[in-house]
Amino acid sequence: MSNKSIALVGIDFPTFDGENKHEVFTINADHVSIQGLHIINTGTSSLKDMAAIGANNARNVWIANNHIENAFFGIHLANCVGGTIEHNRLRTTGDREQHAGNGIHLWKSRDFTIRGNTVDGHRDGIYFEFVTESKIMGNTSQNNIRYGLHFMFSHNDEYRFNLFRNNGDGSFSDVALDALPHTP
Repeated sequence: MSNKSIALVGIDFPTFDGENKHEVFTINADHVSIQGLHIINTGTSSLKDMAAIGANNARNVWIANNHIENAFFGIHLANCVGGTIEHNRLRTTGDREQHAGNGIHLWKSRDFTIRGNTVDGHRDGIYFEFVTESKIMGNTSQNNIRYGLHFMFSHNDEYRFNLFRNNGDGSFSDVALDALPHTP
């Protein structure tokens, strides 16, 4: 485990495989970027939120232009401040809520921009829990088991110009105060 800032930049989408056992990347440092990678086959667990890309207590994270397939959680950030998740393609084939994680999941984080991502086949496409001052713009969330977009106890967030199709439901908000709705 390292706490140093780093930029991982893939050329021609090199593949990183979690072998259905592990979280593939875990960010524990500030100013980290991961871009241009093909990440596959994370582990699954009912005790740990294993992701293709996870982050804990990090600032200024940039996750862009990655192709993520067969991941329990695609991107999972906890206690993070500031960053961008953009132009990633996340696809899995979750068939039941209990066996699927969320595509892009932020917990207790703030000041993020989530834009231009395509999320397909997860439990919830994009999930915010205790997230503030963040933007969700221009994403496509489709074929997810429950919701295309799910807010829990989040406020002062903005979501605009997102496309939700063929999900169990479109979007769900539980105490999502001051959220701006999708604008056609």
